[in-house]
Amino acid sequence: MALEEAQLLHDLAFVELTGNVAGAFCAKALADTGARVIKVEPPRGHPQRSDSAPEPGDTETSRSIFEWLNTGKESVAIDTRHPDGVALLGRLLENADGAIVDERTQELYALPDVATLAEQHPHLVVAALSPFGATGPHADWLSDDIIQYAMTCWMHMTGTPDREPLASGGDLANTIPGLAAASGVLMAIHERKSSGKGQVVDIAQQDVLALFQPYTSLSYSYTGMERARTGMPFPMTIVPAADGYLGINVLTQVQWETLCAFAGMVDLLEDPEYADPLARAAHAQELTDRFAAWAADKTRAEIVEEAQGWRIPLGYVPTPDETRNLKQHEARDFFQTVRSSDGAELMMPGVPFRIDEPIRVRRAPAVNEQGDAIARDLDERHGS
Repeated sequence: MALEEAQLLHDLAFVELTGNVAGAFCAKALADTGARVIKVEPPRGHPQRSDSAPEPGDTETSRSIFEWLNTGKESVAIDTRHPDGVALLGRLLENADGAIVDERTQELYALPDVATLAEQHPHLVVAALSPFGATGPHADWLSDDIIQYAMTCWMHMTGTPDREPLASGGDLANTIPGLAAASGVLMAIHERKSSGKGQVVDIAQQDVLALFQPYTSLSYSYTGMERARTGMPFPMTIVPAADGYLGINVLTQVQWETLCAFAGMVDLLEDPEYADPLARAAHAQELTDRFAAWAADKTRAEIVEEAQGWRIPLGYVPTPDETRNLKQHEARDFFQTVRSSDGAELMMPGVPFRIDEPIRVRRAPAVNEQGDAIARDLDERHGS
């Protein structure tokens, strides 16, 4: 079997009508695992092709983000403000298993609301992503990633107790809801085998992020105590080594004792001030400083590889370039080289699991790259 032939969802087809990252990432997850995903773009191309970067005007970053978000998809440019475009889109939806929409769909494509779309195409499973969901007092609120972190306790728990809350790194506010939407769509398609009917899968990004930060609400409901930000005190801390930063996370007594032996600090084991986790927490900065001094003249790899042999959970903080060249990623063929439609080579993550056959991500399309082929295919299906 050729590498590109490992396509788990090869018998499913989706139409993507999204404006934001969460919806595009949902579609990407489906496309990367073999589904046919047709991305509908405005005639001049999707706005994400030029404005995806955090900094306005950073077109190169925007291009790379677009290439990553749209791997494996097909592109058709449709003017949905023209009757012919509306008719073409209608035929696409008639032949699809599902559609992916978000809060910007009506703005970009001049389409009816989700309920009307589902009514017009009752066989469709429609993934409808929005910041707060389709119901409730916040359904029409605007949002972005930092608001999502703020309203789901992520920021409440991120940072140090003496400073304001901090946002999480990366783009978890969009990618995790995108994955949740993809799983919800597949479950609804499975249910359709029994009922014969499609349905709307209403995904609130706020719900998804709250699901993945349960500890604050669960601990409060169980104990009545409100957890607070703690920063990263020992035994969960970051210290500088000779060539970068090192992560230490020793939560059990056995790990603490092994770390002390490994670092040549057996005197700490004999001192009652460090006898248990609470006692060590009271001396967190002192311990952090001491382990930082120990690591200062050693390389991260030197420390980590030997520590893992001792079964101590230490890890190093890699740079972006180091991340993609980690031996573990290389062994699992996780980062893959993809040549874009204009010939540029991009190194990007693959799918986050392995099966018997490798799954290769395929490049993102150029604007309307498959438009003519899609139109011919629809004509053949409808006998035109």
